[in-house]
Amino acid sequence: MQKIKNISMERRTLACIWYVGNTETFRSVADRFGVSKGTLHYHVAKFNAVFRDHLILQQLISWPRNEQQYNSTAEGFLGRAGFPCVVGALDGTYVPISGPSSYRDSYICRKGYPAMHLQAVCDSELMFLDVFSAYPGSVHDARVFKNSPLYDALQELPPKFHLLGDSAYPLRAHVFLAVRKGV
Repeated sequence: MQKIKNISMERRTLACIWYVGNTETFRSVADRFGVSKGTLHYHVAKFNAVFRDHLILQQLISWPRNEQQYNSTAEGFLGRAGFPCVVGALDGTYVPISGPSSYRDSYICRKGYPAMHLQAVCDSELMFLDVFSAYPGSVHDARVFKNSPLYDALQELPPKFHLLGDSAYPLRAHVFLAVRKGV
């Protein structure tokens, strides 16, 4: 086994965050942080394992669990934007990928590049409450939503609470359309 160059925790963490948060190649990120591609690959794998194995994501991304948490989240939306009883803002985005050689057209999003679809819900402080990515970029927001675990979880949402979404999402008992002023 190849010996991994000893780099500081700060530098390897920054390199991993940079790689995950940008569309750069392994080579360019490795060059940026002064490590080999193999070293970067090793540390990105370890970085991902920390989130997967140690349940950190479940602590950072957490859906409200009880009426008190729903009320607290709703108060944040009321204070920040004047929306009553809102427990989250729902939207979809695309995560660019190189795209597979087979079924490549399925991954081409409406913006014209290969991607994975990412659905997210944030609270009024822009903290993630729910994140879901399992569909290629060509799949519409409404279909991703209907097939996500969030859709089923919303069936248990107390009746007075709801999410705000854009026109890509069908109106439901727990999903309302957010309309921007002046548009």
